[in-house]
Amino acid sequence: MSRQTKQLKTLPEIADFIHDIAKELEAEEFVEPPKILNAISDIIERGEITESLIHSTFAKLQESLRNEFCDEQWKEPILTQTTQILDKGSPNFMQALRILKEINVPQKTCNQILALASAQMQDRTISNLMQAFRTVDETKAPRKTFNQILDQTIPQTVQDVVLIMMQLACFVYLIYTEGVYDNIMRFLYAIYKRRPARASNLKSVCDNLTKAKVGSALIDGYNPTVRNAIAHASFLLDTNSLTATFVDQRSNKCEKMSFDDFWLMVAKVLNVGIAVSTILWGRIIIAVAFNESIEVVTKNKSTAKLSASA
Repeated sequence: MSRQTKQLKTLPEIADFIHDIAKELEAEEFVEPPKILNAISDIIERGEITESLIHSTFAKLQESLRNEFCDEQWKEPILTQTTQILDKGSPNFMQALRILKEINVPQKTCNQILALASAQMQDRTISNLMQAFRTVDETKAPRKTFNQILDQTIPQTVQDVVLIMMQLACFVYLIYTEGVYDNIMRFLYAIYKRRPARASNLKSVCDNLTKAKVGSALIDGYNPTVRNAIAHASFLLDTNSLTATFVDQRSNKCEKMSFDDFWLMVAKVLNVGIAVSTILWGRIIIAVAFNESIEVVTKNKSTAKLSASA
């Protein structure tokens, strides 16, 4: 999440802050939560907010966030296990946030990933795909979805489309496991250990959580063999059988899976990040804004009473 909380002084400031959160949730394709937030921010801006309304809205929002996040059954354990770890909470929660902020994992650019991938993808679509990624990588344009990137390419056959989707999925998987997912898992591990614990790398974090039998759904999408194979461009996709083969050249390990299974693996890693963001939105960012709106309304009422009695 890009937005940082700050002390909000007026009801219009709080209302704008909540409107911005609604936009971020819309970008994550939530439907009802943004509507709830936009409605309550209008009430806050008019100064008609009450403590009971805040509590009822917050409960409704939490339920809505959970229902929409868990629109598919496999997502529910991700949210539940993330919640269980975060329930261990403060003050270690804030320590973990500081650790998260300090970690600076270098992330590969779109072009670096594609340069690695092009060696094993001898297909006419690669030039179109690389051009599409350069547009994303070298400009300040808004984030693009898979479909938007596909629209910028010129696939000729179904096999072309599948190859492009494979490259996109591999790109996302490597960027995420080297960046956001890595940071999030370290953050959750620090919460779980109840101290500023810092494993040497993502694999160590996942191994330690596996030994402790904690967060299995959070780790389910991480496969170091697949990650290393993508990083060193030692993966292939059979477009006839739609079987992906990943070879880790260092360990000489090999993983084979269907394209659909790999796509789900990528989705599981992405949804760990969304789960953490969803919970932090509800527990901290939105909660802080709601509480500050009550404080401002209370202060305004007290000031009005003093003025009336003067």
